[in-house]
Amino acid sequence: MLGEGLEPLLPQLAALQREGVVSTEKVQIVERAMNKLARPSLDLQAVQTAEQLLTEHAVILAPAELKRFAQAVVNAADPDGPEPIDDQLQQDRRYLELKQRRDGMWHLNGKLTSTVGAQLNAILDPLTKPRTTAIEDEDGNATEIPDERPYVQRLHDALEEGCARLLKSDDQPSVGGVPASVVVTIGLEVLLAKAGLAETAGGTQRNSDQLLRIADEAEIWPTIIDRNGVPLALGRSRRLASPGQTMALIARDAGCSFPGCTHPASWCDRHHIVDWILGGLTDLDNLTLLCRYHHTHFLQKGLELPHQH
Repeated sequence: MLGEGLEPLLPQLAALQREGVVSTEKVQIVERAMNKLARPSLDLQAVQTAEQLLTEHAVILAPAELKRFAQAVVNAADPDGPEPIDDQLQQDRRYLELKQRRDGMWHLNGKLTSTVGAQLNAILDPLTKPRTTAIEDEDGNATEIPDERPYVQRLHDALEEGCARLLKSDDQPSVGGVPASVVVTIGLEVLLAKAGLAETAGGTQRNSDQLLRIADEAEIWPTIIDRNGVPLALGRSRRLASPGQTMALIARDAGCSFPGCTHPASWCDRHHIVDWILGGLTDLDNLTLLCRYHHTHFLQKGLELPHQH
């Protein structure tokens, strides 16, 4: 608090990170493992040996291998494990906070019971695997594009993908009898110009690119309002692919249409190649299946799909 410099808790690991030898993701794996060995009742020599082993192997192991190795080291240094917290105490200590920051992002913090944590991990863990993408040029030469997202960003994106699938399911929570929805207001000219900000009913602001991505799998309700913001007329325009079109897309694309992607159709969005809001038609020639990862990290950066050639 006084601005004095503090020594790193894991000095050898910190030095390797400064030298660029180990990534931030690997540092976080080692830190989590060492935090599990922070109980004062553990043998100090065993803890020091564990730190040395984890530091040395952080240099040579890939993150997934390091994670498994770290768990093995923790089990060896603390074979009995921490005292389990009884169920009632877990229920008393459980909490979750979700607050919006002034910059529009959301801060998530909390403690989950062992049951809820295991359920959430079972949903998110398969979706956090790195997504290496191979793209072929006109000569058939493949170029591999590695997934540069660190683990914490892959975990965030896994949560986004899980929420998107829940919102598309038939069994959704409802508000006033209406399936859970995100209500966004933006001027038509502003949206078409891809300028300015849109605002949700809860006050969250989104830029036009974010809004267009959401709108690609949403129902649009055009609303005419007066200069004071009072609704004068409400119309509805359903432009999602019909069940028949969806089945045809699944038969044609089988899954994500991005080259080399193996994401199944059940985890893909029906995507308008030319945005519907910009005049694109809801027909098979202008529709394709696209997983959320490639939609977010490739298509919006200007890369094209095979259907666009």
